[in-house]
Amino acid sequence: SNILYIDGEKIKTMCSEMCEFHNQLISNMLAIIAEKNIFQNEKIDLLSKRSIRNRVLTFLFRESKRNNSARFSISLNRQEMADYLCVDRSALSSEIAKLKKEGILDYRKNDFILLTEQQEYID
Repeated sequence: SNILYIDGEKIKTMCSEMCEFHNQLISNMLAIIAEKNIFQNEKIDLLSKRSIRNRVLTFLFRESKRNNSARFSISLNRQEMADYLCVDRSALSSEIAKLKKEGILDYRKNDFILLTEQQEYID
């Protein structure tokens, strides 16, 4: 692999030639920072939920919104999802089973279907 060291001053200031590549680099760096900021804010909001139920529902409703569908798949297995939500895996699985029994969602492995609206269940 190759490592590229870039002087931070050269990234945040425009060069005298106003080259297209420099503009693209600055634009790309800002986009990366903005995406990371959004991700971190969503994670903070998610972890501020007090109950496992609210964390799970918030996560699933966000994934539904990202996919523009009540039916969606997630790329995380149960352990990865539990780690992301900072909860115990068995408690996560138990909560998901309760939500299914209550008719709020349906699932099979990593495929989910939300059967109700978000506002009713998340504080």
